[in-house]
Amino acid sequence: MTEVERFNDGTGAWEPIDYGSFNIEFGVSDILIAPQATVTAARTSPVSAGERIRVREDGVTTFEGRVQRTKPRTQGPMRIEAEHDAHALFDDTVTLNVSGTDEFVLNSALTQAGDGSWTLNYIGTATTLGDDYEVDGRTVKRVFRDMVDRTGRIWWVGVDHTITVAEYGAGGQLAAVDTATDDVVVDEYTPADLETVLNDVTVVGTGGESVTGSASEATSISDYGRQPERLNVSYIRTIGEANA
Repeated sequence: MTEVERFNDGTGAWEPIDYGSFNIEFGVSDILIAPQATVTAARTSPVSAGERIRVREDGVTTFEGRVQRTKPRTQGPMRIEAEHDAHALFDDTVTLNVSGTDEFVLNSALTQAGDGSWTLNYIGTATTLGDDYEVDGRTVKRVFRDMVDRTGRIWWVGVDHTITVAEYGAGGQLAAVDTATDDVVVDEYTPADLETVLNDVTVVGTGGESVTGSASEATSISDYGRQPERLNVSYIRTIGEANA
């Protein structure tokens, strides 16, 4: 059973609301910094901006956050848009002057920001920074961006107040699929695509003295036929050793 509820500040309790549908979005930091949700509810629903809502499936919370805006209509359902608490956390600002690892920097940011309820789940071995990290009034989101960009990582936020940081591929990488044992269906596939094949390439330097270079791959030409491309560039620099 799925329920959408609002928190009633007056009674201090969660109350169900009539809804038509809901959509919850999760994602890694390159796509979505924290979860968000939209709900269509009855036009007369008492939900308003600033209130908290949650979605529960069979008694388990799958989303909880604060309503950012409601879009009532004269006819039809009302649209409710909500964001996970991490959105507000990432907008908070911190001042740091620390050294050590990227993990230490991230934990230092979380210690300053928010309400103390946030936990960093750092997967893997932390990277030692080559210099001190000193910022003044920088958003938590920017601090996280700085660290993951330096170390080739991503983050994502779950239902609770835990932020996971891991290497690329974690949390968003498909595992190996075995069609003999896994429940999968292949709707469409492309066994080969000649448009991706280039096996006879010529590069012409058109700036100043004309320079031409070419390369081909005989096996590919035999398998797919000649697939040529000619590139013109305005500048080519050749680096070599001068003879004494």
